[in-house]
Amino acid sequence: MCGNTAFLGKLLADDYRDLSYSSAAATPTVYGKAESLKSAARGDASRDCASHGPHQEGLRVQIHGDTAVATGTGVVAARKGRSEVRFHFLDVYAWRQGRWQAVFSEDMGL
Repeated sequence: MCGNTAFLGKLLADDYRDLSYSSAAATPTVYGKAESLKSAARGDASRDCASHGPHQEGLRVQIHGDTAVATGTGVVAARKGRSEVRFHFLDVYAWRQGRWQAVFSEDMGL
């Protein structure tokens, strides 16, 4: 996200939900669009953010009419004393008003 809240605000639907699982938490955390935008605003807006941010492996996209489902593995590279982080993700997009909007995301640590 690299601090790009303008882009993210257009990508996320108003009814967007993000369900995240963490090995440290007993129950998943659910975020909406507002929480995701706040998190992005705190993110790194530096020029090299994209090279250090998460990348995707094994990306698979299936389109079912006006719905698209993307799955794969997200990888955040190790840096500054932190180990590499890998997680499975599932993102659901809906075709609305001539563009794709994210309506649901789920990630689970490996």
